[in-house]
Amino acid sequence: MAELIVRESNRSPLDIINSLRAHAESFGFVIRNVYDMKETFEDHGVETAEDFVYYSVMVCNPPRAYSTIRANPLRGAVLLQPKQIVVYRDPETGSTKVAYMQLDERTVGEALPQDPQWQDKLPASCRKIAQLIDASLEQAAA
Repeated sequence: MAELIVRESNRSPLDIINSLRAHAESFGFVIRNVYDMKETFEDHGVETAEDFVYYSVMVCNPPRAYSTIRANPLRGAVLLQPKQIVVYRDPETGSTKVAYMQLDERTVGEALPQDPQWQDKLPASCRKIAQLIDASLEQAAA
């Protein structure tokens, strides 16, 4: 089953994103993109609340992602979603929340039953991203 991981911190969203950047390499990743969703929504004509602070952080291991998609292009449809971390300011509490959807073997197996060799690899990568989040929050709290 997929698991929604939610962590909370008193640090700012940008502090946590910087911590994710600092720790990513030690977990085998890069932070490929950070999307300021307030800016993105406003660029498309959406009026956002003044206190809306929401980032989408794309985590990637480019060499591994390329070889994975090269081996089976359908993997890309499943691969991209679990590489997104959201970091946002909770307007009710003022705290920063970090959320991530971690996929497990069963979920990946249901999505790509014809690709059993990949059913372990993506969940292992998801677990590493969850560890990256926890390490980044521990550092941010220090």
